[in-house]
Amino acid sequence: AFLSDSITLRADSSDTTVHRYPAGLALSRDGRVLYVAENLADSIAILDLATHRVRQRLGMSSYPYDVAVAPDDRVYVSSWGGSTISVFRASPDGLRADGGIEVGRHPSALCLSADGSRLFTTSASTDQIAVVDTRAGRVIARLSDPPPSGVLEGSTPNALTLSLDGTRLFVAEADANAVAVFDLSAAASGISLAQGNDRLAGRNPTEWYPTALLLLGD
Repeated sequence: AFLSDSITLRADSSDTTVHRYPAGLALSRDGRVLYVAENLADSIAILDLATHRVRQRLGMSSYPYDVAVAPDDRVYVSSWGGSTISVFRASPDGLRADGGIEVGRHPSALCLSADGSRLFTTSASTDQIAVVDTRAGRVIARLSDPPPSGVLEGSTPNALTLSLDGTRLFVAEADANAVAVFDLSAAASGISLAQGNDRLAGRNPTEWYPTALLLLGD
């Protein structure tokens, strides 16, 4: 493997005083634009991938962390230092703010269902996953992910992915060195055939401090 290209977020590449700290990344639906959560700059940058230039930059809540793009071109950005998910609307002219969703302390990783009707976000400091109905714009369920020892906090959920059928949620537990598995209900998943109860079904052990998940094939 080798680095084939790179993109500088600073307006002037010689300026080393600006610290943007790119965190979450997501492609637009057409693949032409990259959305970048600039964690230390409290902004989201919209990068034109053809020109490698920042097309637009919008300020937002404290410490943006992750980005998710829905089928309807809404863009969701978590605010690591706050309690909300910022919502933006994509258009030919760029992004525009479209409100926010209160989800609770320290929202971090994001995961959208295939149809975009459900948005899952981890709260790493409270060991919960908030389930958002994006059409209603509110939290409809909270999944509890306490550490195996039984104390109230400490598993540190920090990454998410859904099964192909959307009925099972996998959660990386950084401080439990495991991947938690939740079987989702019809209400939480938005899938009418789902038969889960939204409770922790089990854990798969990993090596130290898992921080990302990727579903491949089955």
